[in-house]
Amino acid sequence: MKKAAAVLAAAAIFAAAHTALAGDTASVYLNGVKQDLSVPVYEIDGNTMVPIRPIFELAHYKVEWDEMRRRISTTTMLGSLKIQIGSTLVAQNGNQPYLLSTYPRIYNGTTMIPMDFASAATGYTIQYSAASDALFINEL
Repeated sequence: MKKAAAVLAAAAIFAAAHTALAGDTASVYLNGVKQDLSVPVYEIDGNTMVPIRPIFELAHYKVEWDEMRRRISTTTMLGSLKIQIGSTLVAQNGNQPYLLSTYPRIYNGTTMIPMDFASAATGYTIQYSAASDALFINEL
């Protein structure tokens, strides 16, 4: 009984901290051109969370999921990242740690990361507009 109450309390706390932004999914624009995909976007603890795979693949990263380790590995000509679900530390190029503003998490089967990190890692500007429910990604 105590376990069930604890699980319900944890679920209520997550639901209260997790705020969907506008609709369930946002349209994606790359350099002003609408892409043929939509992505989930939400806010938690003051951080806008975005899905890693579509954003990093648009930025020409190879993205791999390691189910056993619950970790994302990304590679590009510029380097590699290892992003662990539930950890705020990201390994860059095998050794340099990067501290995230909040930890990556799984949301409806999709790995979500802080939008500021997605922008810093890809070198693209990434902005979310609640008014148009759209994610704008632009090369610098």
